[in-house]
Amino acid sequence: MLDLLDVVKRIGPKFPLDAMFLDPHDPEWDDDMTYLYVDYPYYKKFLMFASLTGFIFLYNYNMHFHNKNMQYPTKITLSMLFLTSNMIYYKYRKQVLRCNLFDEYVQMRADELIKEREPLLRGEAMTKWVWYTADL
Repeated sequence: MLDLLDVVKRIGPKFPLDAMFLDPHDPEWDDDMTYLYVDYPYYKKFLMFASLTGFIFLYNYNMHFHNKNMQYPTKITLSMLFLTSNMIYYKYRKQVLRCNLFDEYVQMRADELIKEREPLLRGEAMTKWVWYTADL
């Protein structure tokens, strides 16, 4: 009886592999896309630099704000910190937006591939394989 079951498994309809697996020779996969990431180490370095600059600036508060000779360096320091912080924030938001858009594109392409393969899952070959497997 076991030998008969082995023979039946071998001569039955095969599982339609096209329904579950993508073609590795498809030219779409030749495009080697790298996944986008937000450059967090860059922002960490800037945060450390800005924190150190702000600490030194506030530590010498009396010298900066009560000395007429230090008005220009004080204004330059504050304006440069403000300007660079805004530029860094703009760059961060741009990277996050790009990453989110890339994730959305990848999800849409995956949904397209699933929709493309759906007729194969509902096709005759899959129905024959399911019925044969269930009867076996």
